[in-house]
Amino acid sequence: MLPQLVASGNSPAIGASSAVAHEKRRTYTGHLLFWGICGALAATGFFTANGIVTSVAFLVPPILVQLLWRKGEPPVLLFGCMIQWLQATAAVFYTNHYHQTLEEAFGSNELTVATWLSIIAVVVLALGIRCAFLGAGPSLQNRIEAEASRVDIKKLAILYIMIVPLAAALGYASWRLPSITQLLLGIASLKWVIIFLLCYCVLHQRRNYGLLAGCLAFEFVMGMFGVFANFKSVFFVLVIAATASPLALRGRRLVSTIVCFGILFVSGVVWTAVKMDYREFLANTETANEEAIPIERKFTKLADLVSSVTWENFTDGMDALIMRVSYVNYFALAIENVPNRVPYENGELWKGSIMHILTPRLLFPDKPVLALYRHPGVRNGIGNLNWYWVCGRKLH
Repeated sequence: MLPQLVASGNSPAIGASSAVAHEKRRTYTGHLLFWGICGALAATGFFTANGIVTSVAFLVPPILVQLLWRKGEPPVLLFGCMIQWLQATAAVFYTNHYHQTLEEAFGSNELTVATWLSIIAVVVLALGIRCAFLGAGPSLQNRIEAEASRVDIKKLAILYIMIVPLAAALGYASWRLPSITQLLLGIASLKWVIIFLLCYCVLHQRRNYGLLAGCLAFEFVMGMFGVFANFKSVFFVLVIAATASPLALRGRRLVSTIVCFGILFVSGVVWTAVKMDYREFLANTETANEEAIPIERKFTKLADLVSSVTWENFTDGMDALIMRVSYVNYFALAIENVPNRVPYENGELWKGSIMHILTPRLLFPDKPVLALYRHPGVRNGIGNLNWYWVCGRKLH
């Protein structure tokens, strides 16, 4: 019987090796296709207003994938580096859209210098992370998937329901106990471990999608009521869980990932369009009443603001969101300001930041309080510099 199986090609060992070889070919083809797409974009980008820096920007993502992607493992480090890459290059793509160079938009070459340094820094960061993989051994895909298959999703959902009010209570108490704020916030953030496990196990076992949808909807809605855009966090976790599988870029998993990014982008634009008015409502109402605003009033106000968004507000929100992502503008302003107006600190800023982390207020009650810088372009001291305040004008 065995010789017949071997002769007919139906041996389990031969079938397994054939499946592995097929999977390797698909992975190699996928990587080659990704490099080809990025290479084509780099070649096209050379003819934009910021030709060379645009081409280099498009070549960085495949380098990051090559350095940080480990098959079958959650790409947390890759995702973090890609966010850094987006922050470093957003201004490039934005100014290309309006056919202006970075120098023309900023009025000098500081934004160009800051962009180049930021792109190089992302690659250096990825190389440093890659060094930590030395000796890590092969991928843990099989072990991770085996453990995920044994998880009881319903018990995991019950655990999530139990930890949500606990995390909310810790978050509420953290700002009233400044000596242990960081500790309480760290414990409260463990909620995201449960959410990630729920996302990964549901996607791996391909069942109990209703429980996952309920978790996503709840986190999204509750995130919209805060001062900051916390609704995005649950989508980040979902994307990381979805892309952990080798099937991430195929079929329904790819569609789900694209839909997540689409929802995240539209929600971010709408939030950017209404956030200043919503934050002003929260600040003025809470100051006047000296008590927390009921969630019903928050929902009503937010619903009114969202329903009043026009296409013009949406496009303005898109511009503001893109420039909000582009933190490289702050870097450019720092390069312009130091040492022309402010002398070098000679490491004092780094020292202050490190010491602030290493000296908990519980043991060092005299530690200085971090102050919020109030910029003339920011209402109520909350918000961000938009393109007008960075460049002195809008590009359109």
